[in-house]
Order: sequence, then structure tokens, then C-alpha cells
Amino acid sequence: MFNVYGAHSALSRLRKIRNEELPAVRRDYFEAADQSIPDAHHLTQEGHDTRRKEQRAAARARADARMDQLEAEFTLALDTVRAYARGALAPSDDPTSALLADQRQGHAWERSRRLLESGHNVASVIRNAPDADTVHALRAELSAWISAQNGPTRQTLGGEASDFSPLMRSLDEKLVEHVSGDARTLLRARLEADALDPGARESFKAMRSTVEQHRGSLGGALAVRMADQLAGLTVDAIEGPDDAAA
Repeated sequence: MFNVYGAHSALSRLRKIRNEELPAVRRDYFEAADQSIPDAHHLTQEGHDTRRKEQRAAARARADARMDQLEAEFTLALDTVRAYARGALAPSDDPTSALLADQRQGHAWERSRRLLESGHNVASVIRNAPDADTVHALRAELSAWISAQNGPTRQTLGGEASDFSPLMRSLDEKLVEHVSGDARTLLRARLEADALDPGARESFKAMRSTVEQHRGSLGGALAVRMADQLAGLTVDAIEGPDDAAA
């Protein structure tokens, strides 16, 4: 059984990780990595740099551990939303109902294929799909039909396969118009979760890169000592140009 409450809870977790908790990891890292070093005026330049490196390494370890945890939670929540939506849209377990649905979808694909072969473009066929059976038929058959029209794929020639994910998303957005109740709610949740996924993955990647670059760059000796002496300023105020842009 699919579960609307479970899907909504997982989607809320995705939003919170992407919009609140991941930015907080970055903020906490810089606060810990660039906090003032006690008694800095008693240290030699070498001692000061060593302490700074140790401080940033410890901050990085904490940030990496937190990002690992958040990314695992993000993946689990994403899989949960997708699983609930998949369950809501799955074919009937009843053999007779499943057979009738297959027949309806077969007829729907034949109608759609005739439209495509008579010159209608893919976008218009999707836009004018009159019912859920037609959308399901297009999801099952359209990518193979397009590949056949285009000849040998890049994958066959040793390159990457065609990416049909934008096409599938367009079909799912159309399907929302033709389903109702829990199925519509769960499909909308999955579409939002799918939209959050690429940006979140890029954010995780960018954060790891930022931490790595910041940890290994101490800047000039004068700038570092001045940062330690300006304890009253915010982290943003004492970051160097490279750090601020990261």
C-alpha cells in the first residue's frame, strides 16, 4: 500500500536538507575553521599556521561526517518518495483488470504512433494526450520509437545513450492531469523530489570542494594573523576573496 503521509514526511525531509541543513553545514564549518586561535600573539608564524591547519582539519572532518549523514538521509528520503509514487501508479494485481489496461494502452499507442508518423511532433502528442492510458502507453513506447527514428544510438557507437529523463518528466507532468486522489498527490510529490535531486547533489559536491580548498589555503601570514585579532567580526567579514567566492 502506498502512503501519502510517509511520502509527505520524506519530501519535507528533502526540502529541509536541501534548503536548511546543508547551508548550515557550510556556515558551521567556516565558523569552526576560522575562529580565533587563543593566544595567537605568543605563537611563531610556523606555530600559528600549524594550529590553523589543525583547526581546519578538525572542522573539515566534522563537516565531512555531517555531509555523509545528510546525503545518506537525502537518498533514503528520495527513494521513499519514489517508491510510494511507484506503488500508487502500479498496474492492478487483478489479472483481468491488468489485461484490459494493456489492451487500452496498446490501442492508445497505435493512435499516438499514427499521429507521430503523420507529422505531429512529440511535444504536441504529449500535450494532447486525452487520458491516463495514453500517457502510460507513451511512457512505455515513446523512447524506443524516437530511438528507432534516429537510427543507431550514440551508445551503439561507443558513446553515451540518449537521455530521455526530460521526456519522462513531461509525461509524468501530463499524467498528473489524468489521475486523482492519492495517486495525484504522490506523483506530484515525486516530481518535486526529482526536481530537488540534481541541485542537492551539486550542493553536496560544491560544499565538499569548498571545504577542501579552504582547508588547504591559509593565505598570507599577515592576513591570517589579522583575522585572528579581529575576533569581533563575522566569518564573512574576515574571509579572503577566494573563500568568499567559494
